[in-house]
Amino acid sequence: MSRVSTVKCSDYSTEKVENAVREAVSLAGGIEKFIKKGERVLLKPNLLAPKAPNLAVTTHPEILRAVIRLVKNAGAKPFVGDSPGGTVVASSGTSRAFAMLDKYWADTGMKKICEEEGAEIVSFETGGVEIFEFKKRKCVPKINISKVALSFDSVI
Repeated sequence: MSRVSTVKCSDYSTEKVENAVREAVSLAGGIEKFIKKGERVLLKPNLLAPKAPNLAVTTHPEILRAVIRLVKNAGAKPFVGDSPGGTVVASSGTSRAFAMLDKYWADTGMKKICEEEGAEIVSFETGGVEIFEFKKRKCVPKINISKVALSFDSVI
């Protein structure tokens, strides 16, 4: 059985978001249910576009901060990564493409939060992909998943 929890949060102040995230995770069974001490945990926010947090296009950076803190308090090491929508990075990785990725991290406020909280940003674009094939599925016969994303003990 899966458990889902939601908690109302009246604004994005650090304290209110942290309290709401802690309560939501507690209602879902507690952080210890999902990660263990010493694990490397990938936090994957949704960076849909390089837009400021107040536009509500992406995960709010204060939510990321709260989850980073939960992971650290549980004795695990948080990393943050995504492959933002709208970026196309050639397998050779051009400087222009990586500048675009940096714009996403900076404009969304995620880069600042990661720096403040000591969480490393990892690039899904640098490690190649692993292909998963589904022979019995016609509509989605295969998917590509970043090898970097697959290298972690847990993903939130």
